[in-house]
Amino acid sequence: MSTTANVLPMIDTNLSKNNLKPSPPTTPPQKNGTTRNTRNLKAFNGHNKQKKQKHPVVQQTYDKKINVPRFRNDYVHNLSLDILKEGYHKAFSEIFALLNQQKEEREKTADDFVASQIPMLKDEHDKLSYLSNRLCRAEDAQRIDNNSAIYEELKDLAIYFEKHGDNWLADHFYYRCLQIANMISSDEGKTQSEANCNFGISLINRGKDNEALSYLEEFYNLTKDRQWTNDNGQELFPLACDHLCRAYTAIADKIAREDAEMSIKFLLQAYDVAKEGGSKHAEGLCSYRLGRAFSNNGDPQMALTHHHSYLEICQEEGDELGAANAYDAIASCYESQGDITNTLKNLESFAQMAERCDQKKEFGKACTKLGGIFNSMGDFTKAVEFFGKAFKVAQEMTDTEVLDEARVQYGISIAHKMAKDYMKFINLNTRESVRELLTWKSTRQAAFCTEDPDPNPEEASNI
Repeated sequence: MSTTANVLPMIDTNLSKNNLKPSPPTTPPQKNGTTRNTRNLKAFNGHNKQKKQKHPVVQQTYDKKINVPRFRNDYVHNLSLDILKEGYHKAFSEIFALLNQQKEEREKTADDFVASQIPMLKDEHDKLSYLSNRLCRAEDAQRIDNNSAIYEELKDLAIYFEKHGDNWLADHFYYRCLQIANMISSDEGKTQSEANCNFGISLINRGKDNEALSYLEEFYNLTKDRQWTNDNGQELFPLACDHLCRAYTAIADKIAREDAEMSIKFLLQAYDVAKEGGSKHAEGLCSYRLGRAFSNNGDPQMALTHHHSYLEICQEEGDELGAANAYDAIASCYESQGDITNTLKNLESFAQMAERCDQKKEFGKACTKLGGIFNSMGDFTKAVEFFGKAFKVAQEMTDTEVLDEARVQYGISIAHKMAKDYMKFINLNTRESVRELLTWKSTRQAAFCTEDPDPNPEEASNI
């Protein structure tokens, strides 16, 4: 076997790089810079491959550094960080304090199911966002000593939370408004009066009448002898009188059972303030309440004075329903004095006014009282008339208790009227009277004759 076929040729060691010359190309160059042999070659490991464009949102995500902790933290944590980064330290402190306050109160009322259903502020992101925005604006105003701007921002927050039913937050910001208003002296106390009014009314609405009284009295004192008006064009002094009258009346109603004398004193104060405010309607209502208080306290004469005053105001103002209530109260005072004539007179006026106003309940009440008085006087015909009207009105109402009572009273009055005629027939002791009685007992439908029959002595002797 020959080995020469597998032997490689020997390398000439005398050749050098200088002696090597490139061979000329055999094909003309291409315009795009690629040769015919490499045009159809695929890219290897990404070489010569065009970069694929990403979606704009994806590209933006790649361009920006993703803040992973922001996605892991809750809304309150991120909001707090944003506020602090912007330098609003006081706004952060107030939000933090409010959140902790609500948390502590919720822990105290953990057993209250209704309270536990109210969402926490930390879970209401829209409210938190609005709160932080307004507090930051208030802090900006504080940095330039603009107390009026601070007051407006805090008042806006109080109104916002009051509309959404967050009364505790509304009270908080109404009180903060009052604190800021005390620092404003450029408007001679108008802003301070408004702040006292808002905070006092807020307390009244929560049932804290005694606490609200001092703020509403301050509102009254600041607006007295002033021609100030609010944003709606309403004068502040009559408004102060109205709110103060409301507070005095609420306190009087609360202590009426425990201390009647003190209750009357508060009602007298309410009457004076209402009269000073110039509202005839408020003055009349205070007169009516005073009359009821004096009547319950055993002084019908003073009660009559105030009830007549209320009646005059209602007649001047054209208040027919109020006049009906006045007639009812006056009749009760006369009845307690034993004056039946004036009692009936005013009750009839009460019934007429109630019927004219289409007040079915009040009309039924008046007819029931009239029926009771006529029944006690022995005038059973009148008693049946008025009890019948009361029963008819009760049938048109949905109150079954009133209907049952009216039915019983109407039946009793009919029985009383029938008893008179029934006894007449028994006392006659005639054949006709006995026949009439027997017919009634068997059918319960025959009516007795209201006129006295002419007895026949012969028939009477034959009975």
